[in-house]
Amino acid sequence: MAGGNDEGNLLLVGKILRAHGNNGAVIIRSDSDLPGRFSPGGFLLYISGKGELKKVKIKAAAGEKNHLILEFEGICDRDAARQLQGCEILAKPMKVPLHEGEYWVHELIGLNVFSIEGESVGVIKDVLFGKGQEILEVEREEKCFLIPFVREFIKKIDLEERQVVVDLIDGLRS
Repeated sequence: MAGGNDEGNLLLVGKILRAHGNNGAVIIRSDSDLPGRFSPGGFLLYISGKGELKKVKIKAAAGEKNHLILEFEGICDRDAARQLQGCEILAKPMKVPLHEGEYWVHELIGLNVFSIEGESVGVIKDVLFGKGQEILEVEREEKCFLIPFVREFIKKIDLEERQVVVDLIDGLRS
């Protein structure tokens, strides 16, 4: 699964958590599983505290898959980095082929969820990234519940029909 909005098709790929050190570096939470998404020389966009879309070039990157330390050109001190805290990071979609059974997050959000009996279960509100697997956050009547994104529960995904068929065990639904 890969982390969905060109200003109409940018993907949410992470969030700036806080400043790191005194030279303008930031720690981010990555919601992208694509290698190279945060490579030096690449460009990202972020939504400023004023709601403006700003473009930055990655100067340096280090860290692990989900938590990275990034340096951006033009962000040179801790105060400037602090201004970015809490900003969402967006990027243009990368042209990467998916394997069978893989989906982009933005393709799943908004799909209608039905039980194998045909009963409406709700609508996918979000995809959460756990340590071992992704989890679908499904909303029904202003209540949310979670469904592990595994074959045991997810029986069919039909992007054309905009629906997912699930086999839920007792107690999984709210």
